[in-house]
Amino acid sequence: KAFGGTQLGATFADPVMWTGIWQNLDGIILPLAITTKGLFYYQSSAWNEVSPTASLAGTETHLPQVAMLNNTFYFVSFDYELRSWIGPGNNHAIVTGGFSARTMDVFNNRIILGHTIENGSARAQTVRWTQNGIVQFTGTGSGTRDIADRFDHVVSIRKLGPFRGLIYKAESIVDMRATGDASFPFDTTELAKLG
Repeated sequence: KAFGGTQLGATFADPVMWTGIWQNLDGIILPLAITTKGLFYYQSSAWNEVSPTASLAGTETHLPQVAMLNNTFYFVSFDYELRSWIGPGNNHAIVTGGFSARTMDVFNNRIILGHTIENGSARAQTVRWTQNGIVQFTGTGSGTRDIADRFDHVVSIRKLGPFRGLIYKAESIVDMRATGDASFPFDTTELAKLG
């Protein structure tokens, strides 16, 4: 607890898998918590569960990943598909056409998912991205790439700047850069002698 701050302690019915702060574009700051079964926000001196309550099928094995894009909070896990929430008074919901994923980040105005699950099977070397500023995984500018230069799986994706990120794999690192092309927005290159 920071000096002059408020401690927001609570005991949840299910294990807490992620905690953090979401600052809306209107300046409102909401402390958030994701348990294995639900999403919670702190407001009016209480932790409030976002409907639908107890709707997540999370486990203690897979940590959720979170990102913010266009004033919307997104979260995903290997246990459940990409979900969105736009703030108090609204439900969290599955993103149409979204995927379950091990990792997620936002750059080049797109959500990037890595190590996705498709039709019940893991695509450990697959990276997918949405359209520019629109969270749809189909249409112009969205896409997918199998990063199979080596037979190792995607572990994490991290943003380096507005137009560049790194894809960390089990045994290698891949540089993912924006190309400026609306139809083919990313180039991926394995970084030599790393990993």
